[in-house]
Amino acid sequence: IYSCTGGNKNPLAGMQNYDNIFYSLFNVFQTVTLQDWSLQLYNLARGSGYGVAFFFVPLTFLVSFFAINLILAVIVDTYSHSINVVQTEEDYDSTLHEMEELITQKTSKRSAPVKQQITYETYPRKLRALREKVKTFEELFKEYNQGPVERANKTHELQRKTKLRVDTTRGDGGLDDAKSIHLELQAIAEEVQNESKQDIYDQEDMKQETWEFTDRADEQKKLRNDMIEDMMLNFNKDLAFEVWLLAKPIKDDWLSGKPLDTVPIGTGGTGGQEQQDTRRCWEKRKPMCIRWLHWVSTSEWFEKAIIFIILLNTIILAIHWPAMNEELEQGLTVLNYCFTVLFALELVIKIIGLGPQRWWFDKFNVFDAIIVLVSLIELGLQDGGAGALLAFRALRVLRVLRLLHQIPGLRVLFTSILNSFEPVVFLILIILLFVFMFGVLGVQLFAGQVYDDLRLDDDGNLSGFLLMTRPWRFDDLWYSMITFLQLFTADGWPSIMEDTVLATNQGASLVSIIAVIIGLWLFRNMFLAILINRMGNQDNIQLMIDDLLILAREKQRIFDEKTAIKEFEKDVRQIRKQRMSSQSASRHQQRIEEIEASKKITGKSLGCIRPDNTARIIIHRIQASDTFEWTINVLILINCVFLALNGPHVKEGTDLYDALAALDILFTVIFFLEMCVKMFALGIYKSPEKTDDNEDEQRRRKRIKKGSADIDYADMPCTNAYLQSWWNRLDALVVLFALISIAAPQVRFLRGLRAIRPIRIAIRIPQVRVVVKALIASLSNVLNAVCFSFFILFVLGIVGLQLFSGQFGRCVYEESMNAFDVVLNLTAVGDDITESLSGNDIYAGQHSCEVAGHEFINPGYNFDNIFISLLTVFKISMFSNWYDELAAGMASGGAAAQVPSAFAAIPYNRPFAASFFILVVLIAGFFVLNIIISVVVDSFNRIKNEDEANALLTQQQVLWVRKRRFLNRFPLREGNKPPKEGWRICAFDIVEKAMFEYFIIGCILLNTIFLMTEHDGQPDYWTQLLLVLEYVFIAIYVIEAGLKIIAYGVKGYFSDWWNVFDFVIIIASLIGLGFDSGLAVIRLLRVLRVIRLVKKAPLLRALFITLGYAIPSLFNIGLLLVVIFFIFGIFGVELFGKVVPNDGYGHPILYDSNEGLSPSINFEYFGNALFILYRTATNDNWGSILLAAAADNDNCPDSLKDFYINRQEPRDDAFEYECGSVGWSVIYFVLFSIFGTFVLVNLFIAVILDNYVDNVEFEKKLVRLSLLDDWRTKWRNAERELYGDKIKPKIPIKKFIETLKTSPILVGKLLDALNLRLNIEDTDADIDYDDTEELKRRSTETYGKLDFVGKPNPADKEVQVTNDHLNAIFKTRRLRILCSYKGSNFDEKLVVTYSDALFAMASLLVGPEFRLLPYDNDKQVHISDWWTERLEEMTMMMSN
Repeated sequence: IYSCTGGNKNPLAGMQNYDNIFYSLFNVFQTVTLQDWSLQLYNLARGSGYGVAFFFVPLTFLVSFFAINLILAVIVDTYSHSINVVQTEEDYDSTLHEMEELITQKTSKRSAPVKQQITYETYPRKLRALREKVKTFEELFKEYNQGPVERANKTHELQRKTKLRVDTTRGDGGLDDAKSIHLELQAIAEEVQNESKQDIYDQEDMKQETWEFTDRADEQKKLRNDMIEDMMLNFNKDLAFEVWLLAKPIKDDWLSGKPLDTVPIGTGGTGGQEQQDTRRCWEKRKPMCIRWLHWVSTSEWFEKAIIFIILLNTIILAIHWPAMNEELEQGLTVLNYCFTVLFALELVIKIIGLGPQRWWFDKFNVFDAIIVLVSLIELGLQDGGAGALLAFRALRVLRVLRLLHQIPGLRVLFTSILNSFEPVVFLILIILLFVFMFGVLGVQLFAGQVYDDLRLDDDGNLSGFLLMTRPWRFDDLWYSMITFLQLFTADGWPSIMEDTVLATNQGASLVSIIAVIIGLWLFRNMFLAILINRMGNQDNIQLMIDDLLILAREKQRIFDEKTAIKEFEKDVRQIRKQRMSSQSASRHQQRIEEIEASKKITGKSLGCIRPDNTARIIIHRIQASDTFEWTINVLILINCVFLALNGPHVKEGTDLYDALAALDILFTVIFFLEMCVKMFALGIYKSPEKTDDNEDEQRRRKRIKKGSADIDYADMPCTNAYLQSWWNRLDALVVLFALISIAAPQVRFLRGLRAIRPIRIAIRIPQVRVVVKALIASLSNVLNAVCFSFFILFVLGIVGLQLFSGQFGRCVYEESMNAFDVVLNLTAVGDDITESLSGNDIYAGQHSCEVAGHEFINPGYNFDNIFISLLTVFKISMFSNWYDELAAGMASGGAAAQVPSAFAAIPYNRPFAASFFILVVLIAGFFVLNIIISVVVDSFNRIKNEDEANALLTQQQVLWVRKRRFLNRFPLREGNKPPKEGWRICAFDIVEKAMFEYFIIGCILLNTIFLMTEHDGQPDYWTQLLLVLEYVFIAIYVIEAGLKIIAYGVKGYFSDWWNVFDFVIIIASLIGLGFDSGLAVIRLLRVLRVIRLVKKAPLLRALFITLGYAIPSLFNIGLLLVVIFFIFGIFGVELFGKVVPNDGYGHPILYDSNEGLSPSINFEYFGNALFILYRTATNDNWGSILLAAAADNDNCPDSLKDFYINRQEPRDDAFEYECGSVGWSVIYFVLFSIFGTFVLVNLFIAVILDNYVDNVEFEKKLVRLSLLDDWRTKWRNAERELYGDKIKPKIPIKKFIETLKTSPILVGKLLDALNLRLNIEDTDADIDYDDTEELKRRSTETYGKLDFVGKPNPADKEVQVTNDHLNAIFKTRRLRILCSYKGSNFDEKLVVTYSDALFAMASLLVGPEFRLLPYDNDKQVHISDWWTERLEEMTMMMSN
């Protein structure tokens, strides 16, 4: 047990402390890498309590899960751009090469037609070109198929409001009210008179309008639609033809031989005459035997036969266990040799039959060749049975992946992974190169200084414990490379760094830190970037093309070409309809209609209660109210709090137990009644519609479909029935489980099902519900990725099974009470000690070890059977203390006859066994498990692209984020308004000077520097100096705040969030001055004002903006994480709350560490369970907790329970400890790792990537939005005319129309965005649009006047914007501005807010366009509806 005194040395070679700024930065870096951060927390907690968790948890959450992922975002963006550049260059070179071949063929043959054939080089380019062509057409088709713009409300009819209407609800207020009404009427009358004058001017404008532009725009739009229709008629035929060509066998002259060279025409010889045959033997026509091999290698039965052999080989390889029968083992070995020969023959047949070029084109063939080569090398070894390559033949099982390509659900994933094969191989080679480079460096720096000097015990002998727990060394290149690979995975890097520092000096820590940065944040993110990029290419268009190619190849193999291609056109039309039919506009409109329909009462509830029943109407109104919903939500939260209070310490029969049981029943009854109320109001289920075919029934259905007012809703089925919604079904399931748990409280699993109650919160809060919906939508893809990853881990598990089955057992000192203190020098006790271990006979070793008085332990993670092998490989791939298994693997195969002697475990006995663990780290750790993360990211990107929204945000949040982006770049007010009072002007001039800002920034930097100089053991005078400087800096900040409040005013000062932040910090600093600790730390947050410097750095500003706009998504994910953690926490308390603290091997844990369960680290309390789950989410040695929770039988002896019972102090909440459960422990932690860590926690990656890409795209769009600055100036002028210097970001709608009329370039851009720009002549494609005079001449000749024509050009600014132009824009209804009614009674006006106008125009100009949400017609109106009504009024007035 630690004794925390000042004289003791700090852990980790004295570097784990916060005594000065350098050590502090180092330990923060270690925490951010998530390596042994909990151990650091426990070390600090033993001295200062577990309150330090409030520092470590936010640090890991905000930085490790959130901010650090910006590195990934930058890498993904850079990699995507690099790939595009490379593909463009490859396409260019391929096109040139193809053209050269065509020219050669044309010049060598006078009359023969030249066929443009597809080669292995041109195939990828043509496939990409076809994809881009289909993508372009589908965008046009989407525009055409979109039809009229969606109606956000059921009706957009204006509810006409007059300015002079009298509010009849006013009471009689006497003479004063009468006078006030009279004054209001006078003011309104003057306003109406002014508006009447304006209406007269508007009428004059209307009389002059010819609506020529609108008519021409409508005509052009019709021509555009006709063009798209013409393309639609021929597109399916063209697509079928191009796919048919791509599906044909690629040009290959392997069988026919290379054609003889000919003399080109016009070169002096006989044109086209064949020359002497100079072809080599493999370039000539192939004999019949090779043609027969070609037929075999391309036949379907050959492929299926090979797959069957692979499956049979998989079963043979999985049959293995310790002490297996020798005859059976020999038989399996012979079978494996036979399989190796068969696969070698297959390789030869394919290379000869297909030809080298076609064989190499299929990457699977290359992979097969590698596996066969390894197997043949194994056969060539003299001691193949014991060689390191023994089990690598099991990798041939990976060839079953060919089957996955035929499964529709896995095809997208499989194709993406296959496309990633080449870059991933090169990346692995780069990693190995870096491993070699750092390995050489490690030998030069640390050889002979770590081993064996740092592996000696107190007596000067080698310590088995240190050799097994710290296996790294730098004595030769192999060990050094293994160590640096471990550093690249960042697993256990603080301990490696500790050894290098102890061996040399603290400067050696830089080597470990650099290796961790390269491996953890560069290499690992590069794998993710490759996978995300490849999966992003597999969209619906690519899937459609893949489907068509497969179908075309089948038809080419079976049918005649002329007959099949006509049928293929029909197939193209059908597959396109299946893949590309869904349109976001129709889905948006469908959602709106569902919202409208959900408010109606339909059908007969309980089969007899009609919709017009008074009681049903009242109850329906109650259950649909927000008050009812929030009341239930609050009750659910309260119920969750009481669930968290329960645990093993709440003993049956106590008052707390009875109270919690009674409350549980009470809440269950309440939720059951809530369900009954909703069933009564909505109906239980949707009854089937009547199948009456008479005319009356058909007319009734038509009325229902059209929404007629005379519908009898009682005749309709319960369309909104309770069980019709999947959310309500889930809610009902939770209530049902609650009832079952009350009926059978003695069943632990049923009690644990109470943990799913928080799901009811998840399906009720919109911010959580949107994430849940996205997760459900992506669940199939995630499950496919999990299945694929499981298969790869299964194959690697078989390899480990073949290599290490029964070889991880070890003999340890019993008195050491741990599983790693291996016996190196065994004292002879009895005759059994002389027994020699042979092969995998671990039982003899166990017997001999126990006779010697020691303890034989088989580690919890081993390869004794396929199931535990899978778990071990999974742990290694998670980079969770995988060096423990690495040490056990290199120590395997020991025997008593060896010196130093050990039983089945001699450290460094088999150093090259590390090859297997390197393979698992590279394939499973870096690549396979990242597939799950990339699938999560890709799934959410697909949802966003298909739905024109964000998968992790509600529609309101999406609109808010997009609005804020535009408003922050085009604010209505820039800077601060100078005050009118003279005494404030002086303060204003001071704070507005740049020198004042620089002075404050300088003070912040100086304050930060002095804070950094604080250190442990500093002299008293320095402490006093820092305190005085703190007073000085706080005084400066107080003066700064005072000057700004005087200059800007209270309202102006607090309108800037930076000022609010500064003010809060100042108040906290003043309060903190009165405390020696605690709140005194708050004043140190002043250094956060350094973030102001980010404004001066564009790249850093972009990164911080990414974090800022990701906050809403972070909030939504955080809410769901809370729910998931709560559920698993409750389950953990129920399943493992009474498990005795242990290390997983039957030994007690004497103090808190990150190994196993201890008296403080356990599932006894809900808070403890949450912290263990958070540790698991950070991947910090969760494997030891799994073993401790699974301790049973020999690993949970009665002596262990007695040990803790005797240590416990008598108390009322004491309970009897129990053993764990292997099954529940594995299921619990593996499920949480997959769905908690890989899916939910890694949603942060999806959030960061999405926001970073949006910010990059937004910065590009800003170049096209510079014209909004001129319009913003006109808005300010209009606002100043109305309100003076007051800030009111809204103006009447007519004023807004005036700002558009005075902004011709903006209107021209809007017309261009709506495809309403008028072409001067269709044939004038070479017009110089910068030649203003030429444009004027042409437009005058064409239209008789200057107008918006062709592309945006300088002549636009001379165009007078008329109602004709605006009418063309408003008719499209795509300028989605909602005008609001402001004021009351006589002062009511229709106004446009600046944010709405800016957002609508910017979205239309640069996209993406947004969809209107349902709104209240009494409060808002679409600007297009207002414009339509205004035109009607003007027309009526002119006609009168």
